[in-house]
Amino acid sequence: TAELPDTYRYSIHFADQGGMTATVGTWVKGDKLRSDYSITPPEEDTDTTVFIGDGRFDWVYDPDENRVTKYNRGAGVNPAAYYSQWFTYNYYGAAGDAAILSALQASCSIDPECRSVEKTGYDTVAGQACTVFTMTGNEGRVIEYCISAGGYPLRISLTDFGFTSTMTFTDIDLNPDIPESIFDIHSVAPGAQIIDNT
Repeated sequence: TAELPDTYRYSIHFADQGGMTATVGTWVKGDKLRSDYSITPPEEDTDTTVFIGDGRFDWVYDPDENRVTKYNRGAGVNPAAYYSQWFTYNYYGAAGDAAILSALQASCSIDPECRSVEKTGYDTVAGQACTVFTMTGNEGRVIEYCISAGGYPLRISLTDFGFTSTMTFTDIDLNPDIPESIFDIHSVAPGAQIIDNT
């Protein structure tokens, strides 16, 4: 994988065949990050939580309760970070299809659950062209990556035990102008109750 710029943003739209959907909007600027995590279980209302790491502390904001919880940095309280890793770990920069395939095959070779990786075609996601790479694993596990010419994923689908979930990546912007207020909990949640768990 390649190294992302110091400043970038993107959104992930997650859906599974059980009807659950989620959206993670992510902003990164140096050692600061923010993820707005909205999840909608089947036949339920959407629940949104804002996670901010300002470089010193981690903050979890519940807009419905107007409540913020403060944690020491790196406390591991951000479930949106799991989905975000799928973007950052699958960014290849200026690498071409052959180099991406080689990297995926190298990863497969050290994963006991992986059998093979192949380039299997081309597709378009939200108007952007991408190359499809398919990783086949044990017990019918399949991961399909659709990687853009810019080296970033546009779609990743995982099928495991007959159940499929899909992540679609949109609003991708490398080197955007992100204001500091995005990471300032007092700007994001003015007047909220703050619970200090440091």
